[in-house]
Amino acid sequence: MAFKQFSLLFLPVLIFISSGCVSTFSDKKMDQGIITFEITYPNTPQGNILAGMLPNEMTLKFKDNNLTTELSAGMGLIKMGVVANADSGKISQLLKIMNKKYVYSVDSSHASELYEELPQMTVELTNETKEIAGYLCKKALVTFKGNVSESVNIYYTDEINVSNPNWCTPFKAIQCVMLE
Repeated sequence: MAFKQFSLLFLPVLIFISSGCVSTFSDKKMDQGIITFEITYPNTPQGNILAGMLPNEMTLKFKDNNLTTELSAGMGLIKMGVVANADSGKISQLLKIMNKKYVYSVDSSHASELYEELPQMTVELTNETKEIAGYLCKKALVTFKGNVSESVNIYYTDEINVSNPNWCTPFKAIQCVMLE
């Protein structure tokens, strides 16, 4: 049960990935690389001491349809990650709190259970585009059931060769690499 709560930590991180995408991209249709996302919390008052403990960066590493995400919080005392292998359908969530390490692994048939407690969301793929880090990206508009006042814009590209990188996330309707 604690691991379901642990998985809830990843939704705000994924939602508030902001426009600071820095990458090691140089070739189109690459199939391996590292993307570093800046994480922001737009509705958090400046100077909030607890906000300083939240992650401010997430790294996505990809190679041969394998994905690894990493982030840390609390001045490095807490580290979180996900390792996902699309070919085998295995997902491992990793959590390190100080010197204690925890791993929770599931296969693809249980991937949706990791996010079942999250608010229901609707993903609308649009034709709107913009360029990010030299890649043409399309816009997706994500809205949450019961929250009509807020929506999230996500920009994704099909110019990076990773097959369905979001298969094990709440954003599985977006079948390309998210850059913002």
